[in-house]
Amino acid sequence: DPLVFIEAIHILWQKRKDIVFLIIGTGPLEAKVRSYIDIHQLGNVQLLGDKPHQELVYYYNAANLFCMSSLSEGWPTVIMEAMACGTPIVATQVGGLPEMVPDNVGLLVPPNNPGLLAEAIEKVIGQTIEQNNVRKMAEPYQWSSLAQKAVQIYSSVLSKVKKS
Repeated sequence: DPLVFIEAIHILWQKRKDIVFLIIGTGPLEAKVRSYIDIHQLGNVQLLGDKPHQELVYYYNAANLFCMSSLSEGWPTVIMEAMACGTPIVATQVGGLPEMVPDNVGLLVPPNNPGLLAEAIEKVIGQTIEQNNVRKMAEPYQWSSLAQKAVQIYSSVLSKVKKS
């Protein structure tokens, strides 16, 4: 939920003016997010709109962390993409995120809680999370690794079919 994220940013803005937030993407809540930013004069937020997928790697690599404040999720590819770049994660405890984001690569908080989200963002920014640890968590989910696993599974099934 981008509104939860923007509320968390507002909480942080009251304490810290040194953190800049880049928000990529658009959606049905964009007008509300823009309005909230204007009303609360959040000078540390830049809404970048949609970006081509191939450019996202530059943002992941430049970021101190990646934040996802979803109310529900499945297995979001964007988390693996950020982790593959070594970017620590702050996200909500929904869907597959608890399996994807162990403690050594970021923090998870309950959904719909801007206060805890703000605390987690500040904590991760203040920590030194080893980028190699973050990257290693994403390695098993790279397309090449997944394709290799699929080939192994198909080969195993085909060898059993041939034997019978």
